[in-house]
Parts: sequence; C-alpha cells; structure tokens
Amino acid sequence: MIQKYEILQQMHDGYLVAVIRGRSSEEAVEIAKKAFQGGIPSLEITFTTPGAEDAIAELSRLGDERMMVGAGTVNEACRFV
Repeated sequence: MIQKYEILQQMHDGYLVAVIRGRSSEEAVEIAKKAFQGGIPSLEITFTTPGAEDAIAELSRLGDERMMVGAGTVNEACRFV
C-alpha cells in the first residue's frame, strides 16, 4: 500500500490537481480519464457531483498506480472515510 508521504510527493512532483465536477458520475469519470490521458495524474472528484462516490470507486478500479483519485468538497462527516 502506498504511504501518505509518497502520495504527497507525487502530488508535489505533478504540480497540478484536476478538480472535476460533473453532472453525473459517468460524466465525471469521462472527464477524469481525459485529464489523466492528458498528463494530469492527480484527480479530485468533488462531492457536488451526483454519484461522486461511484465515480471515485470506478476510477480506483482502473488499477493504474500513476492515477491518484481523491474526494473534494466533502461537507458531511458521513461522507468522509
């Protein structure tokens, strides 16, 4: 399992985090895939996106270790895991 300091180092090395909002989880996944293919490995799916949990899970299942997926705009403690 990747350690916290390794994640922070990867984010620092990349200099950029794509903040993704979609009208649906499917749209957010497609936007995230395109951002990743365009060279942005750090991706944040905001919880203002309907089905954000599903989008994050789907992106995580892609299995590319270079892709870092996180949650943003988490306003409720029950969504923070």
